[in-house]
Amino acid sequence: MAFEQLKSPPLVEAILEVKWRVGPSNQPPATAATTGVWPGPPSEIAIDPSYDLLVGRLSDRLSNSYPFHERLPSAIIPPGIVPFLVQHRFRKGQNAWPVVQVGPGIVTLNDTRNYQWADFLERGITLINTLFETHPQKSEVVMDSLLLRYIDAEPFDFATESALKFLKENLKVTLQLPDSLFQEGQVESRPEGLNLQVVYPSMSPRGVLQLKIATGKRDNQQAIIWETAVLTRGQDVPELPGGTKNWLEAAHGLTHAWFFKLVEGELLRRYSVDEQR
Repeated sequence: MAFEQLKSPPLVEAILEVKWRVGPSNQPPATAATTGVWPGPPSEIAIDPSYDLLVGRLSDRLSNSYPFHERLPSAIIPPGIVPFLVQHRFRKGQNAWPVVQVGPGIVTLNDTRNYQWADFLERGITLINTLFETHPQKSEVVMDSLLLRYIDAEPFDFATESALKFLKENLKVTLQLPDSLFQEGQVESRPEGLNLQVVYPSMSPRGVLQLKIATGKRDNQQAIIWETAVLTRGQDVPELPGGTKNWLEAAHGLTHAWFFKLVEGELLRRYSVDEQR
């Protein structure tokens, strides 16, 4: 089954994130990181010196597809102080999706409930092509990372239900603490918060696959949030823009397969019928 066939998908947001550096002195790590943690404090990470000019050029090129420009409050921060912080947002219209975001050394493509993979893929390819076509120092651009991330959510009442039981029965994830911890009755056995992350090496595309499960809110309702992401960094990033499509399709194939294997059963049945979410 394709995700697009679901009548009530749990998707909160789909995100493509591209990060880069500029100049021969700012080569990426020799191998892909397996934690997703950026090396060193912000002051040690050189920022794209062509950033301001790039924003102007991207704005011109994006205006046909994303004519509505928002200058975010973060834009008042000098680019060299906080790297990889989005400062500009481009939309099809006010509060419309999908969205392109731009900051020093970063561009993202974000979509939400109307997400369709074919459309997202085409927009992602176009965005990365446009980045390379408009960058004033394109020959010196060194890609730092590619990230494809999906955020899903399921409403959940932590006051009356067990999150650990939900994970086991609905997402096939077993997390269990010793019963002896709760025998004296000083601590309730039903958790009111959850924050779990696991990271696995991936072969195609090369990098890591990350699964995060945590408590949160969706539409002001308590929910269990899970994120499935593929991250490729450093020398494992394919040559761009030529390798964009193959990387996106491989990363999507992994996240797509994991989503359906996790929700197989009652959740998949629920997402396959027309329910108000």
